[in-house]
Amino acid sequence: MLEDKLVAEQIVHSLPFFQSLLREGCARVDAIVRADVLDVEVKGKYKTGVTDYVTRADIELGKLYANQIGLNFPEWGCILEDGVEKINADELSEKKVIVFFDPVDGTRLLAQGLSGSSSMAAVAVRENDYFTPVLGSMKLFSGEEMYGYKVLDRCETSGFTYSTRTRDELIFCRSDTDRQGFLTPLCRELSYTQVILRGVAPKMSAMLDGKIDFFVFEPGITYWDIFPVMGILNACGGKAVDWRGEQIAYDGLSKSVEHGFLAIAPGVDYGEIMGRVSAIYSRLK
Repeated sequence: MLEDKLVAEQIVHSLPFFQSLLREGCARVDAIVRADVLDVEVKGKYKTGVTDYVTRADIELGKLYANQIGLNFPEWGCILEDGVEKINADELSEKKVIVFFDPVDGTRLLAQGLSGSSSMAAVAVRENDYFTPVLGSMKLFSGEEMYGYKVLDRCETSGFTYSTRTRDELIFCRSDTDRQGFLTPLCRELSYTQVILRGVAPKMSAMLDGKIDFFVFEPGITYWDIFPVMGILNACGGKAVDWRGEQIAYDGLSKSVEHGFLAIAPGVDYGEIMGRVSAIYSRLK
């Protein structure tokens, strides 16, 4: 638990900074796309054949975000996708706060001219040897913004709707791709209504609007993808764990979460969903 009140106040007052920074980032992406200089490159392929991309927008926003953290919060660490990193293992023990950025979530969608891409940030604080998110902020390139923080006795969100569906009416969401081969069999066995949405922010938006009750990401999902979700969901009273039901925290040893990710909306029966997901996952491993 964060006990440093000065750091806590600093995090609370950082929300407008992150909102403004993500807006600037999205404006830059729009300018890059309009100028037709996205410069799409293949970053790699997953074992299921899904292609991962990197673009000029990813690189430019990463540099912008890292630079702004260095100028405005020099004592904080900064970790971003695509190798722009302002903290190393030796420095980790000295940091109380780390900012995680996904400059362009949904690069594949952006490269293909599809909707669903966003820019995201999360602020995580030290708890013993781990870091857990207390603030999350997202902005879809199409315009919608979502945020939330819970720091000591302070809490603020962009708004959310409690789920009122019964156990038999629950709706869950997954991505349209399966990078590691776990997602499709898991979702096939879950006996709930299923919808597919591309990108992290569209899933979060659907959850906060009460359109879905939970969503899942496969093993190997990265911290910069899920920490913004966790920061917002914690403020809303939802739940975020791995597919075993274990808590998720960053220890500096890996950029990705080994056992998947499950986000559950406020008001939903956590035990019911977690029991099914963990039982299926134990058979798939």
